[in-house]
Amino acid sequence: MRTTAMTLTGALFILGTVNCASSEQISLRVAYAFPSRDAAYREKIANEFMRRYPDFQIKLESNAADCPALLQRTLLSSMTNDLPDVAASSVIPICLSSPGGDRYAS
Repeated sequence: MRTTAMTLTGALFILGTVNCASSEQISLRVAYAFPSRDAAYREKIANEFMRRYPDFQIKLESNAADCPALLQRTLLSSMTNDLPDVAASSVIPICLSSPGGDRYAS
């Protein structure tokens, strides 16, 4: 969840030059792998983000079953000039309650 939030924050940082005072909605396409595993929490994060920032619309694209399929889909999209704004291939689970603090969960 933290990785997805950081990815979305990074995408917004890139779009920081866009004038948010306009009434025009900004759309971000986020492609990701493992939809059967990740769809529920990615949708929660995207919905909360759009609630907090109503000028942004996040379109989740879960059309890749795994990382190699996402890579292939991204390469094909680059040839047709239809790349997503963000591509997230995996999620690193973080265990915040572990004794060492912010470590990778095993």
